[in-house]
Amino acid sequence: MVDPLVTIVLPAYQMGAYIDAALRSIAVQTEERWEVIVVDDHGPEDGTARIVSDFAKGVKQRVEYIRHEVNQGVSGARNTGIRAGRGEYVAFLDPDDTWLPHHLQTALAALNGDP
Repeated sequence: MVDPLVTIVLPAYQMGAYIDAALRSIAVQTEERWEVIVVDDHGPEDGTARIVSDFAKGVKQRVEYIRHEVNQGVSGARNTGIRAGRGEYVAFLDPDDTWLPHHLQTALAALNGDP
């Protein structure tokens, strides 16, 4: 496995109905040096863990699912994801949102091209 350039953090609380689309939008990124950290913020069972597990089986990149023992709010979930990540950069994606396929590539070009 190649070291990730970007750690993508998805905080999740009752997002089982949406998170699959968000993950699929990550899988088609033209920049492939990423990892995904999904932090379930102690939400009720809604299929999120299974969806993340199924997604992880279909990609070569690192995918980690972390479940908080107590609800810490979206900031706490994001902080947990940042701490677990290995990438040089961190990107946040809400699980009820999606990215266009060139999102990471465009963002990295902007970051690296403008000191």
